[in-house]
Amino acid sequence: MDSGYKSPHVPSSPNPKRHAHNDFKEDFAKAQEIMENSESDSLKSNPVKDHLEQMILNAVSVEDRNCLEQVLMMLYNFQALSSSVSEDECFQSKPRRICDLRQKLDIDIPLHKTHKAIATVTPYQQKGYKSSLESLCDERKPNNILQESGIFEEVESESKGTQTDNESFEFSGELNTEIQRLNSIREKLEKQGVRNRTLKDEDNLECKCVKLGKKHKQYYERRLKFLEGKISIYEAASDVKEAKLAKRLQKEYQLENRIQELENQVSDLQDKYDRLEEEFCELEEIENDTRLHWQQLEMEYELCSATLRDMTEQRECSRAQAERLAAQLADKECALRAREAELLSRLEGLEKAIPALIMWNIVQAVGHTLSYGGRHALMSRMGPYGQTRKSVIAHIEQRNKEHEICNSLVAYNDNVSMGTRQLQKQITTLISEKKEVEKQAMETKKKLEQNVKMLEEELETVKRQLAATSSCAEAKKGKIEDKIVELENKIAKEKHDQKLPADTSTLQALLLREQALQQRIEELETRERAYLDMLTQADDMWAEMEGGYKKKIHDCTTVQTELKGKVKKLEEERDQWKNCFEPLRKKLREIEESESGMRIALEKAERDAKNLKVQNTNLAALFAKADADAKKAEVTVRDLEYKFKRETDQLRKTNKQLDEDLKNHKEVAKKTEKCYMGDLDCIRKELTRACKNNQELEVTNSELKEEVESLEKQLALTQKALNQCKRKCDDRVKTMSHELSIKTEELEELRSETLRNTYHTSRVDLKPDRTEYVDEGYSIYTDIPKKDYGRMHHSMSYISESKCSCPSMRNQLVSQLIEDLFDRIHNSVDEDLSQLCSDIGPVNGKVSAEAKSKIMNYLLMAISKELIRSIGDADAKTDSEEWQRSAASYTGGPSYSGNAGVVRGAARLASVSCACAAARLAAAEPQLAAAVRMCQEEVLEHGDVKIMEEQLANAIESIVNCPSCALGTNAIVWSTDV
Repeated sequence: MDSGYKSPHVPSSPNPKRHAHNDFKEDFAKAQEIMENSESDSLKSNPVKDHLEQMILNAVSVEDRNCLEQVLMMLYNFQALSSSVSEDECFQSKPRRICDLRQKLDIDIPLHKTHKAIATVTPYQQKGYKSSLESLCDERKPNNILQESGIFEEVESESKGTQTDNESFEFSGELNTEIQRLNSIREKLEKQGVRNRTLKDEDNLECKCVKLGKKHKQYYERRLKFLEGKISIYEAASDVKEAKLAKRLQKEYQLENRIQELENQVSDLQDKYDRLEEEFCELEEIENDTRLHWQQLEMEYELCSATLRDMTEQRECSRAQAERLAAQLADKECALRAREAELLSRLEGLEKAIPALIMWNIVQAVGHTLSYGGRHALMSRMGPYGQTRKSVIAHIEQRNKEHEICNSLVAYNDNVSMGTRQLQKQITTLISEKKEVEKQAMETKKKLEQNVKMLEEELETVKRQLAATSSCAEAKKGKIEDKIVELENKIAKEKHDQKLPADTSTLQALLLREQALQQRIEELETRERAYLDMLTQADDMWAEMEGGYKKKIHDCTTVQTELKGKVKKLEEERDQWKNCFEPLRKKLREIEESESGMRIALEKAERDAKNLKVQNTNLAALFAKADADAKKAEVTVRDLEYKFKRETDQLRKTNKQLDEDLKNHKEVAKKTEKCYMGDLDCIRKELTRACKNNQELEVTNSELKEEVESLEKQLALTQKALNQCKRKCDDRVKTMSHELSIKTEELEELRSETLRNTYHTSRVDLKPDRTEYVDEGYSIYTDIPKKDYGRMHHSMSYISESKCSCPSMRNQLVSQLIEDLFDRIHNSVDEDLSQLCSDIGPVNGKVSAEAKSKIMNYLLMAISKELIRSIGDADAKTDSEEWQRSAASYTGGPSYSGNAGVVRGAARLASVSCACAAARLAAAEPQLAAAVRMCQEEVLEHGDVKIMEEQLANAIESIVNCPSCALGTNAIVWSTDV
């Protein structure tokens, strides 16, 4: 674009862009009238005019045609002013644009002010609409070209000028400048006319700077219609012009009246709308208040119900806790009693054994031999001693015999006193623990009883409050009935007394008493009637109150429904009024625009009449100056033509050099492009190879995964078979060991009998020898006695499976693993869940088969991860010192046959891990909750999950295992000792 005139004047109309165009049209109409009156030969024979007319006829677009019409109009104006009008008229008609306006602007408006800049647009290029816009962005036009003015707001400027301003322009050479402009217009039009014939509509040229929207297009269409209407008015006759103006004015007057009526209607509708909105707001407030009241009542009801539930739950928990503590106390009391009984029995055995030892020592010191019966009695008295004490006594006797010491050996052992002290300490600690436990039980019982009492008192108070109203009436009725019964009894007594012979004094007293009683009865009857009336009145009042409240509730509901209907109607009316207002507002805007245009036109007509009078006086004085300026302009034109030729020669030389440079650059670019194309082909080939290799690798990976899955299934099956074989072998070993133990007992009995028979016959010196044989499942210790020992003692200890604590310890380990699983899930974040949620999504409210398979895989992976972690945790826990201590101090728990408890624990671990993963997924995607539940049930019944559960159970059995359970047999110990 090319900014020509920067006007400091702020127009009063809303569309000041029309001023320049309307002045231009008025000048064209005047020039056309002058041309019709003069009809000079020079105008008719002008080749430029003929060429322009041909171009108008050949023009394709409407915009090009309008531009050419404007150029032709300027040509008519110029020739009319130069030929047909006299010199005086020429001097009076022309300077309106240059000198007077400049002087006027200098006088009226000061400098250094923020103004509106009028940007000029060249509308007479025949390149088409898009090509003309592109040429405006690419090229800068000189200031002396015909232009249509457009206004741009908020542009600061300190200079003032018209469309014909030029920096080298002087006031004396105005006509010469106009001639130069028209010549340049003619040359450019000829060039553009030749170019336009070669152009097509399919060039699709885009503007680089200007981007017009729908509003701009609509505005220009309206502007074209308005200008066409004005042109038709000015081209018509004066009578027709006046008639059209009168019709236009009448239409404007009617439109103004209509606008006023519509504005009044709009104001009334706006008032109605405001009132309806206020009523709607009040109704909404009432609704909100009622909702809040209901919500508060519901909250109070929920709180009361929650407190009742909590109290009942506390009561049940306290009862359960009391029962559990009582059971624990009973168990501990039984254990303490059993321990006391054992200690007492051991003390009795010690007391019995002391005199027997003394007698044995005395006999050995004297050297007297005891009979078989006496020896057996002493041995039976020494029976309560353990193997260690007997071996100590035997060792002491051997040393005494070797050294031939005849002193008596006192059987004194410090360990006996230490053992008794330890037993006494244990007894005292147990008694103190028992007392503490009893104290704690009593305190908990007291607390629980207090809580129960409090709860019962609260329940009783509630019941009393509920029954208070009903009991008052019943109590009053009972009192009245009791009084009536007493009166009847008294009357019966009086009747009975009447039958007896009566005295005068008694008769009078009875009469007085009868009167008093009748009065009392009457008073009571009146009171009863009043009470019954009060009850009936209260019932009536209660019924009236209920009916009133029901009516109020019904009225409120009806009012609420009516208000909702009104609100809906108001909303519908509001939407209708909005839809009605929009076209009315559009019409008002169009009417305002047309009205402003008409006012501007009338104001311009009045101003033009005044300006023409002033210009006619000034043109005569300026015509003389125009001749001198024309001569000077001819000289300057010659100089400019000479300079122009020089510059064109220089430009041709530079163009040749630039063409050669372009050719060189194009050749270099082609070579580089060929090189790059070869490289691209190589890269593409490599990419295709890499893609093929990747596809092959993916195929092999999928095959390997399938093989791995099949192998895992085979491994699981083999593990199952191995476990079954192992269990069968363990059962066989146990049965065989039991049979061996039975046979060893029989052999021991046979040996004892043979030894007893051969003891007296053969006394052979035997060397002390001890051999140890270890076999699978049992160990044999043999110790051959000396020659002087009278008998051999055989004993066997059998460790039964019932005393093994492995199953209970395994159950305890499983419970600890479940607790660790809960802690891990609460304190960890699942990274696979976010990716799964992004992949899964319900399509049209349904879950696809792929989504279900992904959910199944996610749950299976979660179960496998947690079970593998639990195996590692079990191994780590059993290695810790805390676990070993708890295993050593563990007394027992619920026992299961075989590995049933471990299998149940493994199944529970799998179900817990699956449930936690499903809960996470359902919380992240609530829409998929039902599908997740179905997948959870299917996963728990899956065969792979069962295999994993059995593997975990086998791992726990192998981790928590005592030697007897590991070997699968009972430990059999043989020992022979004196």
